[in-house]
Amino acid sequence: MGSNVQAVVFDFFGTLTPGVTATSQETAHRRVAACLGLAEAAYLRAVAASWPQRCTGALGDIAETLRWLARECGGHPDEDAVSTACQIRRDAMRDQARLRPEAADVCGELVRRGLRLGLMSDCTHELPEIWPSLPVAPYFDAVVFSVEAGVRKPDPAMYTLACEGLGVEPAECLYVGDGGGNELTGATAMGMRAVQLAAPDNAGAFVHDREQGWRGAAVTGLRAVPSLLGPRRSVGVEPIEVDE
Repeated sequence: MGSNVQAVVFDFFGTLTPGVTATSQETAHRRVAACLGLAEAAYLRAVAASWPQRCTGALGDIAETLRWLARECGGHPDEDAVSTACQIRRDAMRDQARLRPEAADVCGELVRRGLRLGLMSDCTHELPEIWPSLPVAPYFDAVVFSVEAGVRKPDPAMYTLACEGLGVEPAECLYVGDGGGNELTGATAMGMRAVQLAAPDNAGAFVHDREQGWRGAAVTGLRAVPSLLGPRRSVGVEPIEVDE
């Protein structure tokens, strides 16, 4: 409680980006299924069931993952179909990774205050591919993608990797996320202070392993995050307020 915040670790989907509905996500999955010649219902089931493997890289790269999913559905698409489906996945990720309008400003303000920024995301291979092109990427000192780390939230290894990359202890970190992957309780278990981004668009968003019954701190918008830390770098996180 008395430690100073030296770094802020952000979740990506639903935090730096608006929440995305299940319907929106399924639109891209349906396009992939059609491209690969697979039954939609079977493909959607395979996608849902394979999330733990897909987001930890257990099924290989994008093309290998799509081939695996196709086999699960009884299909054997040719390489042209797989290549086209890979592009559909990449295009869908670019749409899903559109940042909140205030994201870059907030990250820039935190950096100007002397804070180090980290990112932790449960994701598939498409996000690491496009991350360097996103406007917020230059602000981040450490980035941990589950598909590269081989583990997903709330595995302690994810938080450890972020802290090591930032050169800080967990107690020196403020974690900000929408609550997917039980990330908030995972952060507090590691000794971080956690804040939920309870933005209105997250209420109807699709989230894997949504945090249930979070009673900790919460804000309704990213612009509130700098104010949680006070005007200077060497500020404890004790003053965090909860938006009811």
